[in-house]
Amino acid sequence: MERDIPILRGTKLQLGDVVRLVGLPEGVKNLAKELGQAINPNEGVDYIYLAVGIITGMIIGHIPIPIGGIMINLGLGGGCLLSGLVFGWLRAKHPTFGNLPSKTAAHLRDFGLSVFIASIGLAAGPKAVEVLLERGVMLPVFALTVVSVSLVSSMLYARFVIKMHPVLISGALAGLLTCTAALNASVLEADSELPVLGYTVPYAISNVLLTLLGPVIVLCA
Repeated sequence: MERDIPILRGTKLQLGDVVRLVGLPEGVKNLAKELGQAINPNEGVDYIYLAVGIITGMIIGHIPIPIGGIMINLGLGGGCLLSGLVFGWLRAKHPTFGNLPSKTAAHLRDFGLSVFIASIGLAAGPKAVEVLLERGVMLPVFALTVVSVSLVSSMLYARFVIKMHPVLISGALAGLLTCTAALNASVLEADSELPVLGYTVPYAISNVLLTLLGPVIVLCA
C-alpha cells in the first residue's frame, strides 16, 4: 500500500523506505544523490524479474518433501506464494529493480482471480447436478456446516484467545481454506498486503493435511 507521509523531526528512515522529494529540480536532484538511488516513477514492469519469480515458484512447488515417509509438495500455488514473498522482500529492500506498478499488480491479481473462479466453475459445473441427485441436498448442507464451524471457531480463538489483529485473521482464515480468492478479497478490503502474513502458514499446513488426509477420508468413506 502506497501512502504519502510527511517527514517530520524525529522521523527515522529504514532500508527500503521510498522518499518523495518536492522542490526545485536542481535541489531535488542534489538531495536525491545524498539520500540514495533515485527511482523513476514512470518505469514499466520488470518482466525479467517477474518471470524469474514465477519460474522459481513453479520449481519450488514441484520439489518433493519427505514427511512421515510420504513425499508431498507445495504445489503451484504454494510454490509461487513462497517465491513471491521472497522476491517481494528483495524488491522492498532494493527498490531499484523488479518494478511492478500498483495498477499492473492489481490487474494481474484481478485477472488471475477471474481465471481461477472460471476454471473451478467449468470443472465442477458439469457434475454438480449429478452429485446433488445422487447424494441429496444434505451433502452441500453438511459441507457448509463443517466449513462454517471451522471458520467461526478459528476466528473466535484467534481474536479473543491469542489476540490476533483482524486483518491477520482474515488472511489466516483464507489460508485455512487454501482459498486465494478470499485472500485477494481481504487484501482489497484492507487496502494492505498484511493479510498475506496471516495466510502463509495456515495455507502451507492445510495443503499438507489435505494431501495426507485426503486418501484416508476417501478410503474410509
